[in-house]
Amino acid sequence: MPNQDFSFAQESLSHARQSADWAGLRYSSETTTVRSVRNDQPEKNESAQEAGAMCEVLVEGLFGYAATADLSADGLRRAFDRALATTRATSAHKVYDFSPEQRPAAQGSYQSPRSRSLDATQLAEITDCLAAAGRAMQGSDLLVNRSARAMTVQTQLAYFSSNGADILQSFDMV
Repeated sequence: MPNQDFSFAQESLSHARQSADWAGLRYSSETTTVRSVRNDQPEKNESAQEAGAMCEVLVEGLFGYAATADLSADGLRRAFDRALATTRATSAHKVYDFSPEQRPAAQGSYQSPRSRSLDATQLAEITDCLAAAGRAMQGSDLLVNRSARAMTVQTQLAYFSSNGADILQSFDMV
């Protein structure tokens, strides 16, 4: 699993815990890369990254949520403040009285099995593999276009809470 600093999580949980009975933070980051070769020529090499966090609070027996893509300390504080405000505003209409026991302090980690990380695979290696796949398609003069494509997805999920939950997950998919 990549060594990422999640100190921002503990700082924002401490902020939320000042006004909530319990607080949780779910972090998600995903990088998708697409590479393709068409008719023996590299055609596409693009990446996209998405990251964000869901802030969860328990106030007066009601869970509330707010999400943000702003992972700065201020952005997470604002999201927790939104979750606190909306939860307080709707707590009079709750159907069930929740407690922190609904969110146990689970701990663990998971990393998808692999022989090596996708980060360790060089662009040239992927392009060579796709070019070889394209050449393998050369079977007939009637074939007009040959294309080979690979998409990789790297996902990192983390969950922390004010009562000690600490879960990290990392997935590499091709």
